[in-house]
Amino acid sequence: MRHLGLPDWQRMLFGSELNWLGPVAQRVLSRHGLMSPAGAHTLLTVLEAAGQGTVLTGLEGDGLFNGGSSALPRDVLARRVAPTPRSMLSVARAVSPAPLRRRAYLHRSSDTVPWLRPRPARSLQLAEAADIAGEPLRWNRRVGWWARRRYVVVLRQALAIVAGGTAASIRHPLLDRRFLASLARWGGPWGSGRRTDVLRELFGPLLPAATIERRDKADFTRAWWSGEARDFAASWTGADLPEDLVDAEALHRSWSEPEPDVRSALLLQAAWLAASGPRERQQPVNCRLQ
Repeated sequence: MRHLGLPDWQRMLFGSELNWLGPVAQRVLSRHGLMSPAGAHTLLTVLEAAGQGTVLTGLEGDGLFNGGSSALPRDVLARRVAPTPRSMLSVARAVSPAPLRRRAYLHRSSDTVPWLRPRPARSLQLAEAADIAGEPLRWNRRVGWWARRRYVVVLRQALAIVAGGTAASIRHPLLDRRFLASLARWGGPWGSGRRTDVLRELFGPLLPAATIERRDKADFTRAWWSGEARDFAASWTGADLPEDLVDAEALHRSWSEPEPDVRSALLLQAAWLAASGPRERQQPVNCRLQ
């Protein structure tokens, strides 16, 4: 705030109010039903504080600027880093056809979702492999690919729905089409490196060095899994979720851990909605992405 010289600003402090099933989440779930991702409700307080103004987000800056799994091959091919056996293997994967990249991911992947039944777990693994294999090597092509990813599109739609219940509007400058087109042209085929390098070149004179060079990232896991979310997870009887998709016992064990897997948050909200009984919900807001 000092760097920007803003005389009028507000800091909002929260305890557990923004947990997966806290009062804010319950308002959004009761109004709009289940939405992905599970954390879309967290922006409601900011939207309401904005009144009839506009909320600007930094949505997906990390995913856009970090470069993804194609970052290392680009760095090698652009001669920003010296080649090593490991990096040359990543280059070979990056330039191979998509079916081979998909197969390589499936061979290497050890990630499991213990509460899913075998068939949906396999479907999830195949979908993730296809998504990763579809990532372009060239920077200028990856920029557009990233903005069109299902996760990014669904997140924007969810936030538009949440904003539609308030007087405020919401904008995502880093996903604006004009910015993305300019970013792709600026970076060309090989980009300019990783997040810090990109931010320094693009915004160096405008932002403090500590912001550009930060290495840490906020982790809200403990805050999300607190309060009402913890209480409901502890009392859940295993009902109301599809048995052909979910192993209720494994899911309950996951929810009992000190830091449950964030990927199970939508199931927690779905179980809460089912247990809460029928309720009158507003019609979904028609949203157009800009």
